[in-house]
Amino acid sequence: MTRGFSRDSASRSLRRLGRFHPIFLGVFALGVVALDACGGEEANEDPTPVAKDAGERPDKEPVSVDDAGTSDGKTDSGPALPCDLTTAACTALPPGLVEGEGLSPIDRCAFPLQETVDISQPNAIVTALEKITTKSSVALVLGDLNRTATNDTSIPGTPAGVKLGVKLDDEDQTGTWFPQGLSGSSDGYATGVIDGKRVVVVTYYDSSATSKGTRISFFDITDPAKPTYRHVLFVEPTGTASAPSISEVNVHAGGVAWVGHYMYLADTKRGLRVFDLDHILRVEIDEDTIGCTATKCHAGLYRYVLPQIGLYQAKSSCSQIFSYLSLDKSTTPPSLVTGEYCSGSACSSPLQGRIFRYPLDAATNRLAESLTYPKDAYFTSY
Repeated sequence: MTRGFSRDSASRSLRRLGRFHPIFLGVFALGVVALDACGGEEANEDPTPVAKDAGERPDKEPVSVDDAGTSDGKTDSGPALPCDLTTAACTALPPGLVEGEGLSPIDRCAFPLQETVDISQPNAIVTALEKITTKSSVALVLGDLNRTATNDTSIPGTPAGVKLGVKLDDEDQTGTWFPQGLSGSSDGYATGVIDGKRVVVVTYYDSSATSKGTRISFFDITDPAKPTYRHVLFVEPTGTASAPSISEVNVHAGGVAWVGHYMYLADTKRGLRVFDLDHILRVEIDEDTIGCTATKCHAGLYRYVLPQIGLYQAKSSCSQIFSYLSLDKSTTPPSLVTGEYCSGSACSSPLQGRIFRYPLDAATNRLAESLTYPKDAYFTSY
């Protein structure tokens, strides 16, 4: 079965915010990316949140909550007032809220993200890993793509606006790796390209009994007629600086956002994992194991790995879920938008799904503060 990627749940909810902007979906402007796979459902999360354009309610007037908590018709009404987590509340679902009614404001101060390590500083274990591997880069990965995709726009459901469809090669038709998040160089860079190439990235999780965790694929779509790609494994540094190693990253990978040299990955229960594209590592492929010895590393036959350098951990007591993630360049500064997929199994009711906008520091591409509160937070009524 073909899994199609169109506008995700974050983009749909952003239109409800009234600030939908073409640049926000820079990579999507190229068209829909369709991957020949069919995702399963992980507990408490939708396999791939995808906008359901058919039957959508017409967009409302733009709404947001200003610093005093009232609607001002804008989404970036200046610096938000300081928050006090100790007095923040888990806003209850408004009585009578029905599907499609629009955004309903909640207490944004109840949902901070805490930087668990100083991401601006070198990661000692990653630095040590570079001594027993080969430090690489996105440009080198793009010069070493080893798979050829097929341009195929025959996507089930015939969604409108399809300009590019990508079908994976036969070796990838395993039914165990499920595509999830979508971003690209149009998010990552003002020019929309890296090393002169237009790139789409897709994240997946491995559902097999011998799971290798989570991976990201780099697709070179500079020539849409001849898309090529390569898989890179997400890894988490383990051990110590004197005895470094790596392990797989076991998350659902429901959303990803490429921002400068950072790759942000949604971790359903914990928050946002951060990976640094300046520290891609080239590892050995002679053993199907994951880990390192004193002289070399293996990553389950993957040639390249992308190590985690930090985590923005959810500090909320309101059971926040990170189901999807997107970059919004329509705000000043840009922001990360993350939200929740809700069903009867994930939340107390389907309409409990919330969406959050976290401001970025435009100079560093990291979250605005070590403890960052969302600028906006809402029930989405979807």
